[in-house]
Amino acid sequence: MEEGLWARAPRGYAYAKLLISGRPLHVYGLHLKSNLGNPVENTSKREDAMEQLIEHSKEYSKPGEGVVVVGDFNTSNEQVNLAGDTTLKKIESAGFFWTFEGIPLEHRITIPRKGSYPDACFDHIYVRDLGKPAAMVLKDTPGSDHFPVVVDLVVEPK
Repeated sequence: MEEGLWARAPRGYAYAKLLISGRPLHVYGLHLKSNLGNPVENTSKREDAMEQLIEHSKEYSKPGEGVVVVGDFNTSNEQVNLAGDTTLKKIESAGFFWTFEGIPLEHRITIPRKGSYPDACFDHIYVRDLGKPAAMVLKDTPGSDHFPVVVDLVVEPK
């Protein structure tokens, strides 16, 4: 997509290329557009931000190099009001594995119910070329209004 055609996605991502055991590991941390405001515009901004990240990962990582994308995506597969949001489908279609795959919602709630908002899994870890690790939510960790998500990754030495 040509620059300037995206929906001016706010926030963006942080990127680092690390060398682990002599092998590159590409790491993205992100915080996508919240759900406050216009739902259609918010969805477009999240989807566009994901397209930008995917394009960057294609440009900067070679096939077989591990890539990790972590953060607050502000969307989930379960929420009916976000059903038209294809942000998560975009990253999965780009070959990324969702580390919560097969884990029931009650074990992956990252933001507990608040007011009229139900329990949600908005915080995700996606990996590419790093196998199929399982993420875990640390529910007894104070600090943010979101629970931390952790995953153990193995980067094979060169």
